[in-house]
Amino acid sequence: MSPEHPHVLLVEDDRDTREMYSEFLSYSGMRVTEASNGRGALESIRSERPDVVVTDIAMPGMDGLELSRRLRASEPTRDVPIIAVSGNASARARDAGVANVVLEKPCAPDELLHVIEDVLQNPRR
Repeated sequence: MSPEHPHVLLVEDDRDTREMYSEFLSYSGMRVTEASNGRGALESIRSERPDVVVTDIAMPGMDGLELSRRLRASEPTRDVPIIAVSGNASARARDAGVANVVLEKPCAPDELLHVIEDVLQNPRR
């Protein structure tokens, strides 16, 4: 991890939400890679391992829970912190136990930034 510019993989199917978070996190000094679904996230991870993954849960195709399970099952990504952000699936995300932190939508960008910084300094897994 680069302490000055942590790499965040942001996985969100809603383009406006993804862009809002991406711009805020980039402005805050983080390097952000975007993916619109779980499959795209796995493609990104093949070329470069992020310091933290922020994923929506409810997405078409491979949802955030399946993505998180796959990351936990793979040796290179097993210890990468995962932050799940979800509106209606937050209970499912907590019950699945694959995320370090589960945030409920709507989640303000500054709250997400604070949680990212916290989980990078103090992984809870």
